[in-house]
Amino acid sequence: MNNMKHSIDLKSIGNARELGGFPVDGKTVKRGLLLRASSLAALSAEDRRVLETVYRVAAVVDFRMSFERERFPDPVMCVTLLPGGG
Repeated sequence: MNNMKHSIDLKSIGNARELGGFPVDGKTVKRGLLLRASSLAALSAEDRRVLETVYRVAAVVDFRMSFERERFPDPVMCVTLLPGGG
């Protein structure tokens, strides 16, 4: 892996990372295309602006279990919920 910075400096959510630059099946994930983060439930307005303007987030895929989504819902962005037990 190269030495590119992968962490995203968001104040309200933890462990936000950009996955660009990582090798997959002999190719490399394009920079700025794929992000990952912990729950967005505590996302601040400032950090939301960063995701929408700097990273141009178009879709959010929530891999949490249904009981986690119910207890700590994410803000309304473009959310795709995946089926989760629980």
